[in-house]
Amino acid sequence: MADNPLSTINTESLADDILSFSRDSLLVNLRFLDSALNRLTFQSYSGTYATDGYRLFYDPRHVLKTYRDEQTLPARNCLHVILHCVLQHICIPDDAFSDPKKRRLWDISCDIASEYTISVLGLQMLSCRDQNRQERAFSSLLSNIDILTCEKLYRYFIKAAPDEEQLSAMEILFHVDEHDRWRLSAPPLTDIWQGVSRRMQVDMETFTRQSTGGAGALMQNLKETNREVSDYAAFLRKFATRGDGMKLDPDEFDYTLYSYGMQISGGKIPLIEQTEYRDPMKIRDVAIAIFAHDILTQEKVRLFLINTWDILHSTESFSSKVRLHVLLPSKSDIPGEGASYVGVLKTIETHVIESTEQMHEFVSGLTIPDAHGYDFRPVFDRVSYLNRIRRFKNLRGVLILTEDVGAFPSVMPAFPGAFIFVNNDYSVPDVPPWAIRLVLQSDEI
Repeated sequence: MADNPLSTINTESLADDILSFSRDSLLVNLRFLDSALNRLTFQSYSGTYATDGYRLFYDPRHVLKTYRDEQTLPARNCLHVILHCVLQHICIPDDAFSDPKKRRLWDISCDIASEYTISVLGLQMLSCRDQNRQERAFSSLLSNIDILTCEKLYRYFIKAAPDEEQLSAMEILFHVDEHDRWRLSAPPLTDIWQGVSRRMQVDMETFTRQSTGGAGALMQNLKETNREVSDYAAFLRKFATRGDGMKLDPDEFDYTLYSYGMQISGGKIPLIEQTEYRDPMKIRDVAIAIFAHDILTQEKVRLFLINTWDILHSTESFSSKVRLHVLLPSKSDIPGEGASYVGVLKTIETHVIESTEQMHEFVSGLTIPDAHGYDFRPVFDRVSYLNRIRRFKNLRGVLILTEDVGAFPSVMPAFPGAFIFVNNDYSVPDVPPWAIRLVLQSDEI
């Protein structure tokens, strides 16, 4: 027994030294991790590795055994656990916390996301024997998911429903630590790691300049962790109903009685008060234009239009109706690549939707010809023209669904313009000061 180095009295001290050396090595190679690396304190326990967001638990015997087998594993495993905190994997979503099957998918997704982020860093000090097998698994997943973040993996696994054999294989390949100390998302733990995560993102973007190449996967994970979730329904309702209110109705107000009352009272008491009101928004017109290329498939555009109509339709009342004007390039008169601006402008067709039946009929045969790249100016000019000839009763604005920035109008239009960007890299495109901007991920449509 005495000959076994894992049973000596110095086991915990040696394991602590190995983890301290591993943390220092990570700091030297990945300086943007300094606040995260120093956030967790080491504490021994019986298991493998674990964290509660405040401490990094480790089994001294497990650390020494893995170090004996592969000297790079303690540093890799330490980073794996820290990434769970930085990327807020430890804050379990409600649906996964209450459902054991979904919780298992969440745990697997977190482990894959951490291991993928470590692997693509490309550091020799973080290599492992299983890396080739892991990379084959990453390649297979990337054929179905554009970016291997925990949230995207989790949503994919819920839809794909892998069988028991597949789940077990992934658990064995990517397992590093225990997740039993993780909890529901709640402050102050969420706030602590949100601050660490944002600091890392800023550091990578402005100082270390490691947001490209190997650190790209980490950057994408940070962007997803730190982004604000967009509520398209709330955004659209606010956009469509801004300025609504009750105003005096000049058609119902009786000026004769009002004047007579003022005369007989010496200008003090009108015979009838100004209490007649009306809702001025008899019809709300919203224009929408589609700039679909790669991410926005025909099916996603159809789903977007149906959801948009349903949201707008829910804002209707007994005195206020909605009309949606969909602007699309003509199917029969598509301009050539070198077509003039006026030529492109003339090919834009308008489809007016006034009922749910019309919307479903419209999207059932919808195709989106790519006829104007990312030049938004013809759409705004077309909407301006339709507004001048009174095709709109009450234009609330124009919505532009697009995948990227393009040519914007040089001057502020006479009506609100909102750009809904759909991307998968969590970038926030620049828009003119007058433009309203919303960024969605493709799976949020």
